Amino acid sequence: MSDVLVIEDNKDNLKIVTYALERAGYRVIATETGEEGLRLAVAQRFAFILMDINLPGMDGIETTKQIRVSKGDGDLPIIAVTSYAMTGDRDRILAAGCNGYIEKPIDPLTIVEQIHKIVGLPGQVSEETLNCPLLDRGAVAAITRGKDRDAEGDPPPGEEQHAGDLQSVEPSGKGDSRQDSPRPV
Repeated sequence: MSDVLVIEDNKDNLKIVTYALERAGYRVIATETGEEGLRLAVAQRFAFILMDINLPGMDGIETTKQIRVSKGDGDLPIIAVTSYAMTGDRDRILAAGCNGYIEKPIDPLTIVEQIHKIVGLPGQVSEETLNCPLLDRGAVAAITRGKDRDAEGDPPPGEEQHAGDLQSVEPSGKGDSRQDSPRPV
């Protein structure tokens, strides 16, 4: 299991990113400040860093620059995750030393694949993710094949056969007080 550092001050975004990364088999080390992120990046080896740009105190741009000049940098991939989308923001973020750029809002179904593309790993979707009963199988097939739905929202040809696969889901029983009845998808 590879460790990853997530520097994000928004608790909701942190939950989404942590959930997606842990399902993909990563161990998430999280912090809310650039200062603490810099300390951790120098002290420990990570597979990659997800860096929010708009942080309190030292922002993500300065944190990235400090990591790049530190002894702990090496070839550590740093990926900006930000809502900045103005002309020039992407260039400014990449010039600071980030290897890539992911715009918010974060999509928990695609963020791991976006990260893998940036760091040069093949697209990997865990078996657990593929079998998640809350996911539309056509959408999962489209994601894993790099396809998208058409303008009308229909799945790619051949995926229609899965449209009715999931009508209801039996609860797992893990802390669910509604164990007696199936939950609709």
